[in-house]
Amino acid sequence: ERINCAMIALLSALDSAPMAARGVFSANFVDTLSKDDLVVALYYRSDSASILDIPAEWERLTLEHTLPKIRESLPAGRITVVARRKGSLPQVVSTDEQLTEPTLVERGLFPGKVVHQVEGSFSNPNGEVTRRVNEW
Repeated sequence: ERINCAMIALLSALDSAPMAARGVFSANFVDTLSKDDLVVALYYRSDSASILDIPAEWERLTLEHTLPKIRESLPAGRITVVARRKGSLPQVVSTDEQLTEPTLVERGLFPGKVVHQVEGSFSNPNGEVTRRVNEW
């Protein structure tokens, strides 16, 4: 449900800031069981001009448009938006100002363990799917 809300909010945010949407060809969403961590990964085409050509402008648009729209739908938890284009390092903006890496922290998936996933290595969109796969 959180991912569905985030999808709708992201579409609304990109509609309200067409410059941020330019070049986006894919978006991935990953949520945790504890619902305290959500990562939205936006993938931009490498063969076209996009807002990623101006990193400070991408960050401003993400802070002013994208994060607030998603936050309206998901009032709790940390939300991180990652932008990536082939051949470049990811750009990260989060509601947690201390976060500078595109990571997801899953607590509660396996008793007594904390799982860190890094953008680009996500295997399932949410912890419940991962739990069921591991039970299988």
